[in-house]
Amino acid sequence: MTYRFLFPMLTVLCTVALGQVVHPPAEVPPSLSTIPVPQPPPQKLAEYVSDPAKLAVLGKALFWDMQLGSDGVQACASCHYNAGADSRFINQVNPGSDGAFQFVPGPNQPLSASRFPLTGNDRVGSQGVYPRTFKDIDPNGGPDLFDGPNPADTIFQVNGKSVRRVEPRNTTSVINAAFTHRNFWDGRASHFFNGRNPFGDLVPAL
Repeated sequence: MTYRFLFPMLTVLCTVALGQVVHPPAEVPPSLSTIPVPQPPPQKLAEYVSDPAKLAVLGKALFWDMQLGSDGVQACASCHYNAGADSRFINQVNPGSDGAFQFVPGPNQPLSASRFPLTGNDRVGSQGVYPRTFKDIDPNGGPDLFDGPNPADTIFQVNGKSVRRVEPRNTTSVINAAFTHRNFWDGRASHFFNGRNPFGDLVPAL
């Protein structure tokens, strides 16, 4: 008898001897492809959507549309393009709350297996944007207007030249996101839609 079979038997015998209830093994959950995509109540959906098929097409178009980014470059797909997540390995380290890179040689560098485990409070994240001060939107549909040139970045810079910042979180996959309740690593995005922001019922009055 191998240990692979011996350990489960000992577990069952011990629980029976201690008078504990032995539960049958949990059922294996089915493939998500067999489960209908969750939908809001029809009457609620009708308040916002008149044609669900066209909505799906619009969603895919907006996912790849760089014009949605304030700089005219950053799209949702910029970070969610690979299996719904971010697979880049250059400029992917955030220095943490102290703003000091323990990661050598610093920002905008390749991230390899030899860099792990990260030291200090450095963390792997996803690329962000350059520091800018928003001024106004472009009424003609172009990128947002910013107040003056980009300020110099004292943290995300190489030889005095600013590079894109790195967010303190890594982009999570959007695949099967319809089945998740709390999104983002800290769970701050609610599964209740209030029509304006990701906080759901925490902000009931709009």
